[in-house]
Amino acid sequence: MKYSVETIGEGEPIIFLPAGGFKGNEGLIIADYLKDSFKTYLLDLPGYGASEGIPGRINTQAVADWLKGFLDEADIACVTLIGHSIGGALALMFALHYPDRVNRLILLDQGHKKFPNIPFAEFGKFALLLPLLNLGVSLIKRPLLIRLLPFLRHQQ
Repeated sequence: MKYSVETIGEGEPIIFLPAGGFKGNEGLIIADYLKDSFKTYLLDLPGYGASEGIPGRINTQAVADWLKGFLDEADIACVTLIGHSIGGALALMFALHYPDRVNRLILLDQGHKKFPNIPFAEFGKFALLLPLLNLGVSLIKRPLLIRLLPFLRHQQ
């Protein structure tokens, strides 16, 4: 199985699982904050970015096995999972099937109702911009994100 992953930092392993349609580098800002104490793996979901998709029928076991395959390949026995949106659902599936491999589970905006293709009720006219926003995010490359980090950091 081919996994596409970027790592940032050193220390205890964390895997960041992005929202659907995004690459693993969606978690770049989180990884940057954690880099002094944690090694964060920014993993593209199966079939997104450069990660190979899951062959055959997809169910919770297949998804959990996909992530277990990555942990085995990276020689990670136990991990903290950070999952955003659909990445959170994937993290839950993994925790359900392999609870002994999960140290901590952090879910970001994982549970919400199913959105229609264009969610007018939730976002009004702004909903028309969401497909363009998704396209724009997919076109942003990592070097641009790194240049933007100083502006995106929370100032204390």
